[in-house]
Amino acid sequence: MLFRLHRFFGNQRPQMAAAIRGTAAALTALAAAEFMGLACPYWAAMTALIVIQPTRGLLLEKSFYRLLGTAVGSAAGLLLLLCIRSPMLLTLALCLWIAICVGVGNLLYGLRSYASLMAGCTCAVIAMSGYQNQPLLYDIAFGRVACIIVGIIFATLVTALFTPRESRAEFMERLDRVTAESVAWLALLLRQGRSNELVRAEHDLLTEISEIEGLLDAVGAGSLPFKKQTRQIRSLITSLLSLLAVGRLAGAQLARHNEMDRRHRHWQDLLASHLEQLAESLECPAPGEIAAEMTAIAAEAKSHLPLLGETLADIVTSLQLVLAECNSLIHAPKERPVNQFHRHRHRDWREAYRAAIRAALTIAAVGVTWSISG
Repeated sequence: MLFRLHRFFGNQRPQMAAAIRGTAAALTALAAAEFMGLACPYWAAMTALIVIQPTRGLLLEKSFYRLLGTAVGSAAGLLLLLCIRSPMLLTLALCLWIAICVGVGNLLYGLRSYASLMAGCTCAVIAMSGYQNQPLLYDIAFGRVACIIVGIIFATLVTALFTPRESRAEFMERLDRVTAESVAWLALLLRQGRSNELVRAEHDLLTEISEIEGLLDAVGAGSLPFKKQTRQIRSLITSLLSLLAVGRLAGAQLARHNEMDRRHRHWQDLLASHLEQLAESLECPAPGEIAAEMTAIAAEAKSHLPLLGETLADIVTSLQLVLAECNSLIHAPKERPVNQFHRHRHRDWREAYRAAIRAALTIAAVGVTWSISG
């Protein structure tokens, strides 16, 4: 029994250490808020627990957006209570404000959406708490902001020193590696045709790209210089996915060519050799020259074999997108020029509208019940 307990606690040591640090941060923040005489000091303890993150960058960024959303929400709640006395009008105003915050939060990405949702939540808390305690209105509003600040400070002091930084160098190495492997996969596809081995390799590449994209926000958190590169990185990821999709279609088209004579094999091998060269030296000083050579190969193949040439031209076009994003990422311009490869992130306006309506109806139902019940 003792051996099992020792093994369990030994395996869970990092998690237990994080839990102990979080508990210490929450209790310290609660004690500080009580000592300062702030209204609702438990908000400080809640904040200290909420902002704890696995990496230091995420901790700092989430703390910033929580503080920003709380400040905006407190100001909005205070303004509503100073201007509105009727419970029904207050309910309508809260419905409108929370609908706006929820709608905007659904349109934003990352922790910026957290700030918008915090603004809506804090406004409701201040309005509901302050309406029945008008003499303590300012204490509640400013106490909320002060407790958030106290919670953030103590969470940072207690946990930041023990929270590791996200390795951005390792992340960029993974991105470079998956880019080279995608190009190498395309070269093998041209040489060997689509096989079970290449299907598994494609699945592994897609999995790796998905993991890299999932880590992007965490890696860039708390670093403004790196955040400026996130758009280029996302564009590169999109280009890699397009390259894999084009390669898959090209493999199917090449497999349908029953007359695979020497002319087909010559052009495919020629382009594959250039792809292999590019995969080995993606950071070479003149990747554009290799791309130009492959464009010429595709054009010449198209003049002799139209169907094969069109397939090779599609591959080269997709590859040029990848190279353009790699070049943009390597040089990291301060202001990226607008070009034909620029992509905009999707925003689901319809779903944001639905979420805003749902939030407004929920607050309306609660507010009307509150007004009628007195």
